Amino acid sequence: MASIKKPAATANKIQYFPYLLIFVFAFMLYGNTLTYDYTLDDLIVIKDNAFTKKGLAGIKEIFSYDSFTGFFGTEKKLVAGGRYRPLSIASFAVEYALVGGLSPFLSHLINILLYALTGSFIFLVLSKLIKFPPGKPWYLGLPFIAAMIFMAHPVHTEVVANIKGRDEIFALLFPLISVWLTLLYFERKRPGLLILANLCFFLGLLSKENAIMFAAVLPLTVYFFTKVPLKKNITVAISFLFTALIFVFIRFLVLGYLNSGELPRELLNNPFLYATQSEKFGTILYTLGLYVKLLFFPHPLTHDYYPYHIPLVSIVDWRSILSFLVYLFLIVYAILKFKAKDVVAYGILIYMLTLFIVSNLLFPVGTFMNERFIYMPSLGFAIIMGCLLADRLPLLVKKEMAYKKVLC
Repeated sequence: MASIKKPAATANKIQYFPYLLIFVFAFMLYGNTLTYDYTLDDLIVIKDNAFTKKGLAGIKEIFSYDSFTGFFGTEKKLVAGGRYRPLSIASFAVEYALVGGLSPFLSHLINILLYALTGSFIFLVLSKLIKFPPGKPWYLGLPFIAAMIFMAHPVHTEVVANIKGRDEIFALLFPLISVWLTLLYFERKRPGLLILANLCFFLGLLSKENAIMFAAVLPLTVYFFTKVPLKKNITVAISFLFTALIFVFIRFLVLGYLNSGELPRELLNNPFLYATQSEKFGTILYTLGLYVKLLFFPHPLTHDYYPYHIPLVSIVDWRSILSFLVYLFLIVYAILKFKAKDVVAYGILIYMLTLFIVSNLLFPVGTFMNERFIYMPSLGFAIIMGCLLADRLPLLVKKEMAYKKVLC
């Protein structure tokens, strides 16, 4: 007897339905922002930014100066190393040119669409890396669960609802596309795909500097989930490192004071100005613990963590010690499970790598912490929770079905 094949139309519906759900979910969560106006740093990068309000004519200047020059009218060194994040600001200039003026509705709409696209690429990339067990429905698999956890997390409110947060969205979206293209390159052996992958990575870097951590995340991903030879993985990783160095060089040419070592002498942009070394590192450890807390229990949320929303605590304070122990546990687990290519260990490494650059441990970032700083690291959290739930949900569903049969 000939096997019965699933109709092509039905297969296509199943193929595209997860992405449709992700987009609908994004509008369910953030559709209310379409009626919002500009707020906070939106004024700096859009409403009161002279370069943005020139439309297409201002793009050259956007790429030629520190990101806040268009607002202040002159270059100001507000944080160590300055800010060079021209891509999102350039997108605002394009919007201004398209509608002939300011349109917060359009900006919010684009943010929601980009957020939905990010969730879609999380699902797409994870589906490529983690194959469904036979007979397991896609909606109970890790890729979809992780994507939906990421989309639903309340800690992303600042990034999506604040138009200026587009730099964070771009900084994750473009590297995700880069990962997808790199995986395709290893499958199809087409050099053009690797070139496109590096271009997307570069666009992520132009959005926000923390995208540079994907130069480590990408080869890590290839190691954990593919059988690509180590030598080939390293070769491709070097190409991304080279792209990162090009960005760093361009950034240095534009800002000129990348390694000046001078810190702002104002508390607003240097929260550790009056702190002792013990208080500085104790508070950094404490805030790292607060990030973990917000991922599991996102309340209360705030747009502002500037001094002294978070108190200075010494390195021997119980809160900093507890945080140190939590991170020590995560590091030890990731090391012990690294060789086994454990998915939870992979999620931990993504979280740790992408958080490290904004942790104040490497260099001062101008504030104790911000919820937008864990937008990218929360991908690691979503993967960890997706892994745990993907193992448990099918069991819960089976128990529920068995329970209903008993009742019937």
